[in-house]
Amino acid sequence: MLLVYLNFFVVELLVFLIIAFIVSLVIFFLSYFLSGSFFCLESLSIYECGFEPFGDSRNFFDLHFYVICILFIIFDLEILYVCLIVALLLYFL
Repeated sequence: MLLVYLNFFVVELLVFLIIAFIVSLVIFFLSYFLSGSFFCLESLSIYECGFEPFGDSRNFFDLHFYVICILFIIFDLEILYVCLIVALLLYFL
């Protein structure tokens, strides 16, 4: 009896996933084909608060800053978890 229930559950899950996949494809392609995209030179220009741009906006940014930011986030969260563990240990001991 359990095997029949599991097989029915698997069939339901597969039908759901197939329908979800088909619906997502239909929505994706409908939005792609029905969307209007009109390009003009004004929309492709760089906008800097109404002023003419001073230089190229596509400058290279040093990866060092991103690494420092990610390390800061990791250690900041680690300190938060350590403080929580210490508070729980002090509470229960």
